[in-house]
Amino acid sequence: MNNTENKILDNLGVKSLKITDEGFPLSLTSIIDAPKKLYYIGDIELLNEANNIAIVGARNADLYAKHFTNSLVKAFSPYPAVIVSGGAKGIDMTAHVAALENSMPTIIVLGTGILASQFDMNSFFIKKLRETKGSLIISEFEPFAPAQRWTFAYRNRLIAALSRSTVLIQAAKESGSLITARYALKYKKNLFAFSAQGLNANFVGNHELLNSGKARFLNSAEDVIIEQFPSLRSRKTNECAVISSDAKPATSLSCASKQKHKLRLQQADEDDENEEMGIRKQYPDALLTLIESGIHSFEHLKIKSEINPTTLSMLLSMLEVKGKIGRAINGEFFRIAG
Repeated sequence: MNNTENKILDNLGVKSLKITDEGFPLSLTSIIDAPKKLYYIGDIELLNEANNIAIVGARNADLYAKHFTNSLVKAFSPYPAVIVSGGAKGIDMTAHVAALENSMPTIIVLGTGILASQFDMNSFFIKKLRETKGSLIISEFEPFAPAQRWTFAYRNRLIAALSRSTVLIQAAKESGSLITARYALKYKKNLFAFSAQGLNANFVGNHELLNSGKARFLNSAEDVIIEQFPSLRSRKTNECAVISSDAKPATSLSCASKQKHKLRLQQADEDDENEEMGIRKQYPDALLTLIESGIHSFEHLKIKSEINPTTLSMLLSMLEVKGKIGRAINGEFFRIAG
């Protein structure tokens, strides 16, 4: 960056943190494709909090989903929750705004450079964000890096990694929010999906995750609070620890349901691991051969390799970490000799 750009960063309060610096979030250093550097505005210490809850969903969300998001965030407000999302229109912004309206900190994880986003850094929203204690905007991309389709998919892994729980509000069959959900499963985080009533195409992604047992049913904020803040809730007897011979039928049914769901989640984890192992054995060599022919964009590699975007993003990250490929400033990939 030149001196002019550095002055702009200083004037807007943009700071940076390298992976080798003290204070870099442990939740990010532990993932295979950890970002080497973060640019941020706000309270960087939020990234090390165990209170982060990611709320994600469709950009073209309907009023029903937005209303539920508002009520959910409000229900979290008595707890030390930090709302994490991607700053996009729809569910993301609904969650961020609801957090600010309830005096809660929120983290915006951008899929662009921090100064190339859709936000006017002098806007009322950003002003309110700065004034709210503990809020934060972050990006792993160079400050003026433009938006590309692959950068948003890549961004989603950070949203999942930084959050103890991920809540999927609304996702159609091919929704980008499902990438965040997949990463939440990969990182062994709590994953909840709103169980919408009726056969609404906008919730097909939710239903598929729920039916497969990979996500837990989300009917109210209490479902998340039980897992996220157990020590802050009123103490209740763990009814599944011991079931006496005179236990009520309803209690026994509840425990059986919980045990069944636990087994389904374990099976889903095993399925994901088996699938990933198959992917790692099948594709990397062919992908390296393809990249050898020059510098390629994510879109070009997706078309040529015929690999789905989520899998391709994971494979490219793996190859980059292993030092097999590099990534140019504009996001294009190239083969590293050796």
